[in-house]
Amino acid sequence: MPWATSDASTVAFGKVAAALELLALYAPARAQRVRRLGGILISGTKKMYPARYLPRSDLCQLWETFVLASETTPERVATVLVHEATHAWLFRLGFGYEEAIRVRIERVCIRAALR
Repeated sequence: MPWATSDASTVAFGKVAAALELLALYAPARAQRVRRLGGILISGTKKMYPARYLPRSDLCQLWETFVLASETTPERVATVLVHEATHAWLFRLGFGYEEAIRVRIERVCIRAALR
């Protein structure tokens, strides 16, 4: 999608806002971790994964096609935000994403999202 229409932007921002509200209500500690991010960027087309953490800018990039998909719920967006915010937390603690530790890092992030 070259540029989001205002309707698409409204849907995307609505899902992210609903996800943040869910986290604040049901998982305040995880919500705090998400709030520590430098921001949330909604752009790009869906890859094999719904989002990524960008350490240089401290942003969580959500793929626009993921957020706008009819099957993507605010609950799913919330779990993805927690996953990526956990990557940010681990990065700030000094953990990289080298091949040797990648599986362990992903396990930590998946567990955080599932909680």
